[in-house]
Amino acid sequence: MADKTLLELPAAAALTGAETLLLVQGGNSRQAELVARLLPWLVTELDVAGSIDTAIDALIDGAPGTRDTLAEIAAALAADEGALAALTAVVGGKLAKASNLSDLPDIAAARRSLGSAPITTVAGAAYTLLLTDAEGDDRTTGGAATAITVPPEVDVPFPVSTVTAIRQAGAGLVTLVAGAGVTLNNRGGGLVSNGQHAGFQIKKVAANEWDVWGDIA
Repeated sequence: MADKTLLELPAAAALTGAETLLLVQGGNSRQAELVARLLPWLVTELDVAGSIDTAIDALIDGAPGTRDTLAEIAAALAADEGALAALTAVVGGKLAKASNLSDLPDIAAARRSLGSAPITTVAGAAYTLLLTDAEGDDRTTGGAATAITVPPEVDVPFPVSTVTAIRQAGAGLVTLVAGAGVTLNNRGGGLVSNGQHAGFQIKKVAANEWDVWGDIA
């Protein structure tokens, strides 16, 4: 700021006696006059209000109206933390790619939805159901009788509501056998297929209980 003499300073607005005394804090009247004349010039020359506005504008720097105060920024950050926590929870519930769907909570239901039930050929005289038989079709092809065992929950934990179809494709009759502690419910109690191409289904309704229906007696 260039040096200026007192004569070049603009005239100040009149101050009351009390204001003058506060400004000079006990000084003489000449000091009061100088201070009164100097203050308005300093405010104008330094553009205090403009400098404050410029500083505020620089701080805001084009921020949107909903993010131009500290309170709004704090609220937005809190909301973002909540959204991040929710997203983390969702991602945590996703399946692992490397598991190839083996980590599905209900594989049987998934197979039903995808229409990809497996077909298993049973050629021997005895066969015990496996988890891979869930929602699938087991076809016996032997010429002699075949016994198919429904295992207990402790050995093969099929999900409740699992349905498996069994068909006698060969000449040998199929007998359904209950594993240790397993109950097979069928009208009349028959658990033997009625002949070649006869088919029946079993559905798990509890931990060790299955319903049986179809061409079986």
